[in-house]
Amino acid sequence: MFGSKGIKRGAKPAEESIDLDRKLEEWTAEFGPEQGKQLHAVVMRETENYEYLKERKTHF
Repeated sequence: MFGSKGIKRGAKPAEESIDLDRKLEEWTAEFGPEQGKQLHAVVMRETENYEYLKERKTHF
């Protein structure tokens, strides 16, 4: 985290461009197999909450 350069943004919105299978490979390479699986599980579990909140966001 301390070496983070911020959020990686692409041409498409994240929900359209993120390949979670590819991210699992990246996380496994960077953090090891156990932590990679844990990160993947958290993202998969929280995706429903993210979608719920995204649908109900308020614009000012």
